[in-house]
Amino acid sequence: MARPSSSSIEIKIAPPFQSHVTPRGVIEPEGTIEFRTNYSQVGEGHSGYIFFVKAPNYCLEVGFTDNAFYIERDAYRLEYPLKPVFLPAGNVHFFAMWLANQLKLTVLDRSYRQNLDPEITSSDQIAAVEKRSVILETPATIPPNSLLSWARNQAILPSDSYETSESFYQAVVDSLESIQDMVTSLGLVNPFWDITYDGNKIVSRLPKREPDIQPTIRALLFQISIAKNFEIVPEYPVSGGNLDYLIMAPLSIGGLANSCVEFKLAHSDDLLHGLLQQLPAYMKAKACEFGVYSVLYFKGRYFNEPASHDPHSLRLLLEKERRKAGLRGIRTMILNLSHMRTPSKREPPDYR
Repeated sequence: MARPSSSSIEIKIAPPFQSHVTPRGVIEPEGTIEFRTNYSQVGEGHSGYIFFVKAPNYCLEVGFTDNAFYIERDAYRLEYPLKPVFLPAGNVHFFAMWLANQLKLTVLDRSYRQNLDPEITSSDQIAAVEKRSVILETPATIPPNSLLSWARNQAILPSDSYETSESFYQAVVDSLESIQDMVTSLGLVNPFWDITYDGNKIVSRLPKREPDIQPTIRALLFQISIAKNFEIVPEYPVSGGNLDYLIMAPLSIGGLANSCVEFKLAHSDDLLHGLLQQLPAYMKAKACEFGVYSVLYFKGRYFNEPASHDPHSLRLLLEKERRKAGLRGIRTMILNLSHMRTPSKREPPDYR
């Protein structure tokens, strides 16, 4: 598909992918999109973009030609041929990943699982995935600041009502994703941590409990909720417990659209239970078709949990379990609240 000729910022996501690909997600310097489809839905006659980003002196695009899965950034293009593949039938899982200096595509069809030994180690599993991946090293590439400014403006554009429930859902996701931008750009990590002092010396840092984090989340959403005409109800009582947030807004055709939002600590023992049981139960009790499961991630310089996951692998785990359970109306996201070393600091990690 030909790219737009305009030099202004343009971001488009193909309709089938709008439920799990967001504009803010595709303007980050590092990102991953992944989806599963039937092999019959790709290849000849099914070419087109999944998304593209166009800004002055920058472009990023992922999609299909008649014979390849591709990712392209500026002048660098990487393709994964659709033929031959290991098993050109049944369901197939596609991954497109980009880092500042790398593009990567992975295609996992049914033969990937069929060929795995039940006793396979995690390192062997990684090696099996790498056999089905292609990588292109590129010069370091960072999206222009104009894209971030665009996203911030989109987050606060006023809305009185919404044409469809889907447009409301997208506004909810955009608003929640903007929290990460505020935390990162303004250095708002400490409000999510319990910090203990002995005089001027910090003696411990621990993540706050979920209930103690809720007021901070609410404060970060306050101005956005006014602009977007959201009514945000914290601790909304439903059958079986209290939902962290119920978000509502009027539809232009009349009535209200609503969304259930649940936050959970990444190091919580019931992380998957919250996604697979708790949030779906709340949504059913409220007759709500869309929910967001936002995981609060603290692992970094001062905290070492969850030991077996970084933000990327944790997101993949959540998405794998969500799909397995058939939860189509739930969006997962990771809010990274970890303390990271600043560029001027070179001291080793300290997991006090």
